[in-house]
Amino acid sequence: MISTELYTALYLAIALFFVAIRLGYAEPFYYFKRVLVDDTFVRLYEKGLKRWRNALILLTVASVLVYAVFLTQLSEIRTTLSFNFLTGSLAVAVLLLLKWGARRGLAFAHNEASFFELAQVQAQTYFAYGALIAFSLGVLLSVYPEQHLLFEYLLVSVILALQTKCYFGVIKHLLRRKSERLVLFIFYLCALEIAPVVVVYTLSI
Repeated sequence: MISTELYTALYLAIALFFVAIRLGYAEPFYYFKRVLVDDTFVRLYEKGLKRWRNALILLTVASVLVYAVFLTQLSEIRTTLSFNFLTGSLAVAVLLLLKWGARRGLAFAHNEASFFELAQVQAQTYFAYGALIAFSLGVLLSVYPEQHLLFEYLLVSVILALQTKCYFGVIKHLLRRKSERLVLFIFYLCALEIAPVVVVYTLSI
C-alpha cells in the first residue's frame, strides 16, 4: 500500500518534470498545448526540428510515469488490477514499443515510411496530451479515492476522444496524399490500436 504522502511526492516530481519541459522547450510546449485546435506542433515536428523531437520524447517519458502512477492507484482500489509503479511503467512502455514496432513493420511492408512516421508523431502527441489530463485526474483520485469510478470513466472518455481526433488527423493526411490507399488506415487501426492493447491486457491479468 502506497501512502498518500508518497503519491503526493510522485505527482510533485512529475509536475516538476513537466515544468522543466515547459521551461526548456517553451515554443514546442506552447504549440503542444494547442494540439486540439491547431496542428502546428505536428507540422513543425515533420520539418525535423530537433527541439520538437526532444520535447516530444521528454513528454512521452513524463506521460509513461503519469499513467503508471494512475494504474498503481487504481490497483489499490480495484481487485481486478495488480499493477505497482514498476509494472505499470513497464506495461505502458511495452504498449508504446509494440505500437512503434507495428508502425515500423507496416511502413516497411507497404513502403510508406512517411505516412507511418506521421502516424507515430500524431499518436505520441495525443498520448502525451492525454497524460496531462490523467495527471489532474490522478491528483483528484488520490484525494477522493471513493470516486474512482468517475475518474476512470472520465479518463477512458478522454482517451477515446483523443484517439478519435488522432484517427481523423491520420485519415486527413492520408486522403491528402494518397486517397486510393486508405486501406493503410485499416491496417494501422488493427495493428496499432487493437492487437497491442489485447497483448498488454492479457499480460496484466
